[in-house]
Amino acid sequence: MSKFIGLVDGDGYIEIGPQKQYNKSSISIPKSTVRARLVIRLHTRDTALLIYLTKVLGVGSISSLKSVNQTRLIFSKKDLTNVIIPLIKQYNLGFLTTNRLTQYRLLNYIIDNNIVHWENVSYTPSILEYSVPYLLNLDYLASWLVGFTIAEGSFGELRQKWWISILSN
Repeated sequence: MSKFIGLVDGDGYIEIGPQKQYNKSSISIPKSTVRARLVIRLHTRDTALLIYLTKVLGVGSISSLKSVNQTRLIFSKKDLTNVIIPLIKQYNLGFLTTNRLTQYRLLNYIIDNNIVHWENVSYTPSILEYSVPYLLNLDYLASWLVGFTIAEGSFGELRQKWWISILSN
């Protein structure tokens, strides 16, 4: 799971937003529900890795984006709430990039507060910066780094100061 978290930090994202609802039999416009999914997009040469993840985790769906030579693995909101988030919590893991951490916190806010309609989301993200000693003491940092590297993640997104400190230790 640590490598999986690194892979998502490197080449994935948690998409959260309004899911339009349509009602053909009514004049009123129904409220948008919350759409949430986790997506990992890799080059088609890495499709076998995405297939492996679906087999190991038992969830997810794969689709091909031939026009850009990519394959994506999509975990639905149900996959997230029933499998992915419980595993993240079971193994006491967390995302280490600011974007993914912010997305994950919003997802948890929506789930923890049983928010169904997008109009009811009133989340204000807090800024969190990890200290170097904190990161060095994470028991999953090495495995996370392997996943992040497999994803060819951008170290530019990470705080350069703390990566220099980590790599020099």
